[in-house]
Amino acid sequence: MRKMRDGNKTKGQLVRDITERKRTEQALLTSAQEWRTTFDTISDCVSLLDLKGEILRCNRAMSNLLRKPFSEIIGHICWELIHNASGPIEGCPFVRMRKTRQRETLSLLIDNRWFSIFLDPILDETGNVVGAVHIMSDITERKKAERELEKYRLISENTSDLVALTTFDLNVTYTYISPSHKRTLGYESEELIGKSMLNLINSEDKLKLLMMLRKYIESKTLEHFARGSPNLSEVIELRMRDKYGKWHYLQTTVNSIENELLFLSKDLTERKKMEEELARIEKLESLGILAGGIAHDFNNILLGILGNISLVKMSVDVRNKAEIFKILTEAEKACLRAKDLTQQLLTFSKGGKPVKKIASLGRLIKESISFALRGSNVRCEFSIPDDLWLAEIDEGQIAEVLNNVVINAEQAMPEGGIIWVAAENTEVGEVGVEHPISLKGGKYIKVSIKDGGIGIPQEHLSKIFDPFFTTKEKGSGLGLTTSYSIIRNHEGYIEVESELGVGTTITFYLPASPKEVLKKVVVEEGPIVGKGKILLMDDEETIRNLVKTMLTHLGYEIELAKDGVEAIELYKKAKETGPPFDVVIMDLTIPGGMGGKEAIEKLIEIDPEVKAIVSSGYSDDEIMVEFRKYGFSDAIAKPYKIQEMSAILHKVIATTGK
Repeated sequence: MRKMRDGNKTKGQLVRDITERKRTEQALLTSAQEWRTTFDTISDCVSLLDLKGEILRCNRAMSNLLRKPFSEIIGHICWELIHNASGPIEGCPFVRMRKTRQRETLSLLIDNRWFSIFLDPILDETGNVVGAVHIMSDITERKKAERELEKYRLISENTSDLVALTTFDLNVTYTYISPSHKRTLGYESEELIGKSMLNLINSEDKLKLLMMLRKYIESKTLEHFARGSPNLSEVIELRMRDKYGKWHYLQTTVNSIENELLFLSKDLTERKKMEEELARIEKLESLGILAGGIAHDFNNILLGILGNISLVKMSVDVRNKAEIFKILTEAEKACLRAKDLTQQLLTFSKGGKPVKKIASLGRLIKESISFALRGSNVRCEFSIPDDLWLAEIDEGQIAEVLNNVVINAEQAMPEGGIIWVAAENTEVGEVGVEHPISLKGGKYIKVSIKDGGIGIPQEHLSKIFDPFFTTKEKGSGLGLTTSYSIIRNHEGYIEVESELGVGTTITFYLPASPKEVLKKVVVEEGPIVGKGKILLMDDEETIRNLVKTMLTHLGYEIELAKDGVEAIELYKKAKETGPPFDVVIMDLTIPGGMGGKEAIEKLIEIDPEVKAIVSSGYSDDEIMVEFRKYGFSDAIAKPYKIQEMSAILHKVIATTGK
């Protein structure tokens, strides 16, 4: 400021020197008309600032935003009008721009709307900053979209479902996959992006997917998508193989997003297994009554055949009739094989309740499998740790499982090969370790038997545990069904994985036991001659007469009863008049009459020291397993050889008490 003293100005008048300002304006803008033409037609708020932040010019969008006429904007500092602040706000891009002489940006929320602020320096001919272009862009909608995208990103990255984007063509090329692909299928993002989804899908399901896509592509669906009218929304079930070769059942919803496909997949693998297992259990239970009845009657018939063969063998002079003795021995073996078949029927249909004891599963695995493969062109490699946990099992039943599985593996490799058998300790519920969903928490022994054979077709995998299902020319189709029931009744789990041309792996889990192994009791073999008075109760006359003949040959005195009522009367009479019976042998089931369960209760009332043996064709019945709990001294399943009955009689008579 200075006072003007020339004749054209009034003495004392104050005058502002605006030379620099005019120079800046001239550098910033050629003409007001050019400003109007260029900036008043755009939606962004544009203004020109001098070095102090004072607004020199602004466009109509800025006036509308501030709700002020141009006269109340021009000449004011930008932060006073825009931010209602007395000085630059924190992170002010104008201040930063003056220092850096480069574009500076900032995003701010103003009156509930988001703006992106750009400050571009204006330089004079010498390169000095003389002002700035101030641009404000409304990015509220973009912010909303970003928040929505972030929300969907978080959902995608944290959901257990598989989320994938692919190209909308018959190549179905991955453009995005969610992290759940790593957790479920084992693949990292970079392993799949740019590759076709079809590489992972089962061939049958691949065809279904391609037919569905082709229908939309041929109907020019892409044109609809380009106009924002997606019309593809289908649910399809796909079987997809993970990185390690395991198949997963995926319930997949396929939707279109512009020119891409969105796949949302839920892994139903464990649920599918549970459904198949429940269906299999229901199927087995529906056959239970029929199969059990057949097995019981069949066992009685077999006892008649087997007993008579045993009697004839006892009468044959082996030195002079060796050929006859050999034929009888073969007939006896055939009966015993038939007995095994009835036991399989009972096991898969009604359960075949295991008679458990503590055992070393590692020892049983090696002994059973080595015996099953003896003389074959297949060898076995074992991987069994020394510290493998003990299990409470029915050794005979688990040996049967091992035998069934290994025989199938051997037959899958007719040219020979190797079977790999591994056992390990595992704990269900342990963090980071996957187990079948149907297993309860706790410690288990996991056994895997893997062959390098021809494999099982995918369509057969769900049926291999079904009764009478077999792909072999010879075989009853009961081996794996029986194995399934045995493992289930041990509160374990069995599953199968297979790939054609690669091989099959059958894995089963058995609960571990903290108990110690009991010392094995050696049972004396061969017929044992005895002495004593025996009461035999059975509803079938042929069985009564046959067993009487067998036991008479061994030296016993026998009396017969057709049911529990008659047996009780005979026992009471013998006790009163003497001599009393040393042992009572009772059939468990008497159709239309009193069976062994009811009769033993009455006999205990008469004589608390009664010695009784329960016998039945229902070898899986709880009373046959827990016979002592019901008052019996021992149990024997029909059919039986004379040697077996003689050993049990000898033991019971020689034992004091029950």
